[in-house]
Amino acid sequence: MGDRVQYVGVANLRGLPFFVSKNSVRSSLKKKMPYVLVLCDWKGDGFKQFACVRRQMNVQVYSTARTLVGSVTGTPFDERAKAVTALVDLASTSFRTEPERQNTPSGLIKTFGR
Repeated sequence: MGDRVQYVGVANLRGLPFFVSKNSVRSSLKKKMPYVLVLCDWKGDGFKQFACVRRQMNVQVYSTARTLVGSVTGTPFDERAKAVTALVDLASTSFRTEPERQNTPSGLIKTFGR
């Protein structure tokens, strides 16, 4: 799947203590995940805007036209991974114009039209 998608992580750092250096956080993220772009959300505004759930895996898949195709939220396990893969497949093909749940494991994915 890595050849079909670009991964971008978002770190919710709203609760970071004031005395922790932003530079140390950035360098730590670069060391831990050198091949993944991680955006630092210092105030938590992005998490609110994208309706992310705290302490849960939040995956949103966008098409090349920057349209939200769908999202998966919850604890990471194989069924959710399959749901994310299904969203990537959906993003690479045309998708319907009405929001619906489609052939996904346990209806875990919410899909959105353009």
